[in-house]
Amino acid sequence: MPQCPHLVAAPRPEPNLPWTRPIRRQLAQVRAIIRNELSGDALPEAIRPVLGHIAAAEGKMIRPALVLLAGLACGKMTQKHVHVATIMEMLHQATLLHDDVLDQARTRRGMPAANRIWGDTAAILAGDLVLSRVMACCAGLGSKTSSEIAAMAGQICRGELHQVLRRGHWQITQQEYLQFIQDKSAVFFAICCRLGATLSGARQGYVKALESYGLLVGMAFQISDDLQDLLSGPQPCHDLATGTVTLPIIHMLEIADAGTRRQWTKRLDSGTYRPNELAKALVDHGSVAYTNQVIKGYLDQALRYLDAIRPSRPRQYLTSLAHYCAGPRS
Repeated sequence: MPQCPHLVAAPRPEPNLPWTRPIRRQLAQVRAIIRNELSGDALPEAIRPVLGHIAAAEGKMIRPALVLLAGLACGKMTQKHVHVATIMEMLHQATLLHDDVLDQARTRRGMPAANRIWGDTAAILAGDLVLSRVMACCAGLGSKTSSEIAAMAGQICRGELHQVLRRGHWQITQQEYLQFIQDKSAVFFAICCRLGATLSGARQGYVKALESYGLLVGMAFQISDDLQDLLSGPQPCHDLATGTVTLPIIHMLEIADAGTRRQWTKRLDSGTYRPNELAKALVDHGSVAYTNQVIKGYLDQALRYLDAIRPSRPRQYLTSLAHYCAGPRS
C-alpha cells in the first residue's frame, strides 16, 4: 500500500485534564521521549511516517499518569517514575496498533488508524517494532520491575486472546466477561499503580492499596468504554460488529424472555439491527442502568482503597482520575 504522508497528523494539543496538574512537566517528558524513540534518524526513510503517525496520536496518558500520581501519593517521584511511565505508554500504543487490526478500526484518537493508511501487515509490524523499543527501555530497569511488566504483558495478551476466541458466543456469562476485562485492561492500571508506589519505596500497605485501586479503576474504565461503544462514539456498536460481547448485551440477554432472547440473538448474529434500536432495547431492559450501577460499584470500591493513603493533593488527583475513568469520555 502506498505511503500517505499527508494523513500523518501533527502532535495533538496536550489535554487539559485536572488530574494532570501536578505531573504536566513529567507527562511532557514522557511525550518527548516517545517521540524520540519512534522517530530516530536510524530508522529507514519509509518507516518514519508510520512511527511518526503513532507518536502523534497522543491519548489522555492515563497509564503514565497512574505511575506518576501513585509515586507522588507515596511521597516522591523520580526520573525512574518517568522512565516506567514512558514504557507503559509505549506498551499501550503497541497494543492499540494490534487492536485496531483485530477490530478493523477506522480511526484512533481522532486520526485515521495506522492499518487504514498502511495496511494490516504494516500496522502489526509497527506494533512489534514499538514492543521492541519497550524491551530495550526495560533493559535499564531492575529484574524485578522488568519481570512485573513482562508478566503484565502476558496477562494482557491472554485476556485479549480469550475474548477474541469467544467472539460471537452470545451466551457468555458476566463472570467470564469480567475475567476478560480484568486480564486485558484492568491489570494494566493495577501494575502502573503498583510500580509507581514501589519505585517510591512505599510500605507494603500503600503498594497493595494502590494496586487494588488501579485494578478497580481499570474495571470501571473498560466497562464504561464498552457501554459507550454501544450508545455513542464515532462508530457505534463497532465492538459488537466484530462479535465482541460486553456487559450490557450479556445483561439484556440474561433477563429477556425466551422469545426476545432468541430474536435478539438471531439479529446480533446476522447484524440486522440499527444502533439506535439496540440502544433503546438496552435502556428498556434496564441494561444501561445496570451497567452504570456496576461501574459505580467498582468506582466506590476503588475510592475506599484510597482511604488507606495519607490525605494529600496527589490522593485528591487520584480520586479525580478515578471519576474520569468511570464516566463517559470524549
